[in-house]
Amino acid sequence: MNIDLSEIVVTDGEEPVTPPEVPLSAPTTLPDVLLGRVLTLGKEDWRYGCRRLRLRVEQVRHDLSRYYDDEWIWLVGEALGPDGAPQGRMGALVRVAALVAAD
Repeated sequence: MNIDLSEIVVTDGEEPVTPPEVPLSAPTTLPDVLLGRVLTLGKEDWRYGCRRLRLRVEQVRHDLSRYYDDEWIWLVGEALGPDGAPQGRMGALVRVAALVAAD
C-alpha cells in the first residue's frame, strides 16, 4: 500500500497547518561509510545487540540517521561470522564515534 503524504492535512482546530519542508539532502556531519567495507563493532558500538558484530555495509540510511543527532548512523548489510561466512542481512544503528575511531 502506498500513501501519498501530500494528501494529509494537519489542522490546529481551524486553519490547515503546512508542515515545514525538510530537504532530503540536508547537510550532515555523518562520516562517509564506503559500501562493501567490513566493520568490526564492539557490543557497545551498536544498539540492540549484545555481542560483537562484523558487518559488510550494503546501504547507509541517512534518512533515518538524522534523527539521532549525528551520534548514531543506520547501516544495512550482511552480518558475517568469525570465519567471514554470511549470516544474513540486517540493519544496525552504529555509534558514529566507533566509525571515526576505526578510520
